[in-house]
Amino acid sequence: MRAIRCTLLLILVHSFVSASEQVSASGDSTNVKSDSLTSRGIRLHSEARYADAITALMRAGADSGSATARFYLGLSYSGLNEFRDAAKHISAAVRLDSLNIGYRYRLALTLAQLGEISKAQEQYETLLAKDPSFLPALFNLGVLLQEQREFRRSSELFLKVIRRRPTDFLSFYNLGVCMTALEQPDSARVCYATSMTLNPSHVPAIVNLASFHYDRKNFDEALRLFRLALRLRPTSPDLTYKVGQCFQQLQKWDFAKECFQAASALNPTRSDFAAQLGYTYFFTHQYDSSCIAYQRAIALDTANSFYHLNLALAYSILDSTKSAIREFQRAIDLRHPEELARIYNQLAGVYFRTGQFPKAKASYQKALEVDSQNREARYYLSVTYDRVTDVRNARLSFEKYLAIAPKDTAQSNWKQYAKKRIREIDKKAAKR
Repeated sequence: MRAIRCTLLLILVHSFVSASEQVSASGDSTNVKSDSLTSRGIRLHSEARYADAITALMRAGADSGSATARFYLGLSYSGLNEFRDAAKHISAAVRLDSLNIGYRYRLALTLAQLGEISKAQEQYETLLAKDPSFLPALFNLGVLLQEQREFRRSSELFLKVIRRRPTDFLSFYNLGVCMTALEQPDSARVCYATSMTLNPSHVPAIVNLASFHYDRKNFDEALRLFRLALRLRPTSPDLTYKVGQCFQQLQKWDFAKECFQAASALNPTRSDFAAQLGYTYFFTHQYDSSCIAYQRAIALDTANSFYHLNLALAYSILDSTKSAIREFQRAIDLRHPEELARIYNQLAGVYFRTGQFPKAKASYQKALEVDSQNREARYYLSVTYDRVTDVRNARLSFEKYLAIAPKDTAQSNWKQYAKKRIREIDKKAAKR
């Protein structure tokens, strides 16, 4: 029995000595506690308990500790969206262990979240110099360059990702965006179609491919794709609106109206939805409904001259002359100078049809002040002079019109009439 006790004593002594040696090797018992707190902090981070993780790591002295401790402290701050502190500690981890690709990659992500794009780009490029095959860095750097409109360099990076990972639908999509910006539409179409094939639920690729066909007036195919995207996102007002635009281009007016009404219901704050509904009503000769829709659009965007102009046109067809003139004037007040001539012509037309010839003449003259080569204004000013029997000015104005009239067959009726009136005026003058 005594021998057994001695043996146990020796074991206990040996264990105590071994533990003492381990503590001495790392410093003292405080370091054991620190390591324990660091491990606890890392565990808390993995459980997404970021505030608790920061408390544990700070108590462990992580803010001046090892690369691992600094890294997880930074990650925990990042989990709380405190990216400035996150960047500080992850940067320290990178300085302590510059060969660790994971640390540098996370630093680049954090800098990008802070909006420090050039610094993020620098970290990605440093990382890729060490490991050119690190795909997440290739992809993210491509996205950063794309956002900076460096489409050529960005496309090269997405191509590198695709060569190594040919099923990467996001890289195909982003390469398509670059090809669109580089004015290579056919290449863009192939990229969007490939992205869509690889992931049939990726709505951005579907929408961009639909837009490609819409721009090329392939409205049936655009409609098919936009409707596919809408089935994936049935509450999207923008997609509902785009489907309506396709129906409108295909002259399926009832379907177009339903879509524009639905888009406006989904997002009542969008003036363009209401305005497009107004246009559809106008085109189908429902002028009262058109006025109501444009009034709603104007209530949402009072400074849009096109809305006032189109409302004025609807009023003029309804013979609401005062309302039409009021809206034409508002459109004029809001328009840029280079756009005014057409509005003045339309306003003058309302005055002319209602027999207000002096006001019609003044409006046509204003159109010519803005655009001296405006054929419509010059021709109808001539006709207006003629109507009020200002023969001398009518003849002079008809001559000015013929001087700017097109040489081809366009406006041939106007040219024939102008020549006829000049002859008639000259003939009457010769008899005097």
